[in-house]
Amino acid sequence: MRDERLALEQSGLVVFILAHGWAPEPYWHTAAGIIRWLPPMLDAFRAAQPPALFAIPHRWTPAPLRPFKER
Repeated sequence: MRDERLALEQSGLVVFILAHGWAPEPYWHTAAGIIRWLPPMLDAFRAAQPPALFAIPHRWTPAPLRPFKER
């Protein structure tokens, strides 16, 4: 992930990735989940200082998105 992180930092983009748990979901469940997350994603995008990376949690929560931290 180090190379990906460097590419992100050099790009100056705001990026959203799907956190663990999304992979086994059927396509339409994933699409519906992402749509549900759109309002918090837009809030995070507006508040972000690029470059920024956010992970979209698999489980819905009304809490705002936080910047992604590597483990």
